[in-house]
Amino acid sequence: MSTSHGEVQRIKTDKSVNSWWKRLGDSEVNSYEFMVRIELTKKSYLKVENPMSKVIIYHNPDCTKSKQALELLKNKKVDHTIKEYLKEGLGNSELMSLINLLGESWQSIVRVKEGDFLKAPFDINDPAVVAFNLVKNPRLLERPIIVFNSSALIARPFSKLEEVFADL
Repeated sequence: MSTSHGEVQRIKTDKSVNSWWKRLGDSEVNSYEFMVRIELTKKSYLKVENPMSKVIIYHNPDCTKSKQALELLKNKKVDHTIKEYLKEGLGNSELMSLINLLGESWQSIVRVKEGDFLKAPFDINDPAVVAFNLVKNPRLLERPIIVFNSSALIARPFSKLEEVFADL
């Protein structure tokens, strides 16, 4: 596919897109269309855009794993937004959305081995209770969390994130 800088084209999905999508944890893309933009920089790269989402990293600059995740996104030239949740805080609806995007693994959003949790444990089986407590104490949020393509991933172990962005 040849495009000029910033040109946007619609493509129908094919087997390669379906295999990429499966690696992201979804079953089949079928007839979805994606807008694909080729960004020309020193090294050209392909950026798949989904108007429903963009890449967001919930980042703690003091966390080694979070720093690694941010570095990977930068090295892969992934367009991303950094959410420093300890400085910016977290909203209840934002956390409920994250819980929903995490799917079956949502309970791992809480750092249950953290001292603050051990001092005042709460029910991690109730998403409303989890969201309420993480708003009060965002240090208990597991990190890093990467939001992309209408889903979310807790990048622990780090290899999960490497696998998702391996082909970029």
